[in-house]
Order: sequence, then C-alpha cells, then structure tokens
Amino acid sequence: MKKRDHALKKSLSTKLHTDTLIYKGLRNRVVTELRKAKTNYFMQLINDSGGNSSYLWKHINTLLNRKPKRHGEIKELNIKGTISTNIKEIANELNSYFIQSVDELTSNFEKTFSTDELNSDSQQR
Repeated sequence: MKKRDHALKKSLSTKLHTDTLIYKGLRNRVVTELRKAKTNYFMQLINDSGGNSSYLWKHINTLLNRKPKRHGEIKELNIKGTISTNIKEIANELNSYFIQSVDELTSNFEKTFSTDELNSDSQQR
C-alpha cells in the first residue's frame, strides 16, 4: 500500500503516462489482495462457526457495526385504572389486548367485504 500511495503522489506530481500506469497497476494489485484477504477472513469465520449461527451472526453484526437491541421488560402496566406489577396480570392483559385488536380488524374487514363479494371476485379470476 505504501508503494501504491507513493506511486499516486508521483503520478500526480509528474503527470507522466508511465507513472499513471505504474500507479494503476499497483492500485489493482492492492484491491485484488484486499479482496482475497476479505474472502479468506469470511471463509475462516464460517468454518470457525461450525454450524453455530448465533456465533456467526454475532461476528457479522460486529463487522457491520450493529449494536444489539435491548428490548425493555414491562415492569408495570395500567390495567383499568390501577397500576399492576404482577407479571401474569400484565401478560394476560397484553394477550387480551392483542386478541381484541385482531377481532376488531377481522370484523372491520368482514363489514368492508362481504363473503359474497369475495366469492364473486375469486370466480372472475
């Protein structure tokens, strides 16, 4: 890389075609070597994982500079005007909420599209 950088400076200062060709040749060689090194590194990482996808993703996320997301735990919830810290009550309330949401969505969907309309649409296709 030092040779490439030196060749770039020389090429820029002299502006000779031969110096530019020398620089391009060194640049291409560096790029090729970097690609080989990256390929070898990732192949070694895959081999070292030994089928352990958790290990592999941990290293891939580190390379991509991804931070692990922290999912907060719900410690308390307002249930019908009272604050509850009981984990089972919180879980049951959240479960009821999501089930109710799905029921509301399906009832709204059924109001929008009657089954007759859906059947006639599918027969036309």
